[in-house]
Amino acid sequence: VIRSKNMEALVNCTTDVSKSIQRLAEMGIDISAISYRVALFDIDLYSGMYELDTEKQQESALMAFVLYNISDEIVTREEAGFAYQEGNNRVGILFQEKWSRNFTEKTREICREIQEKTKEVMGFDVSMGIGKWVKKPEELVQSHNMAQDTLQYPQYPAAGPLGHIRDLQRVREDEH
Repeated sequence: VIRSKNMEALVNCTTDVSKSIQRLAEMGIDISAISYRVALFDIDLYSGMYELDTEKQQESALMAFVLYNISDEIVTREEAGFAYQEGNNRVGILFQEKWSRNFTEKTREICREIQEKTKEVMGFDVSMGIGKWVKKPEELVQSHNMAQDTLQYPQYPAAGPLGHIRDLQRVREDEH
């Protein structure tokens, strides 16, 4: 929980970025890369509900915990960054590019694997939004906001599920 709170503070730039990086370093989390990218996952069962009763809140928190564990396992295995919980029904990934020119495609593959594994294990869908690459931790909020914007369009009729805002832009261009 503490790790997730600090990661969320870094990604959303709600506290001083250098202090967030220092706190994470004290937990053994190294925030240093060529570039960074945020991906967000929403549990579709609850993402449209604004008021959840106590039972649904507990259910949502449990499902988010499972989603977090699946995400953390895959991201850690791939040495691609860090997973964190954001709220009751959302999980974030902070991708750190350190080693590959094809890391953009790798991030999409990791996100699709998280979606597939969640569906297999829990039997429900999760929407994903992937933000743009940024060069500095101070810019992470831009990537986060883009990922969040993409989540506003989880099912665009002409394209099905979207993962990146560029997918939505491409679909709109194809329609015209």
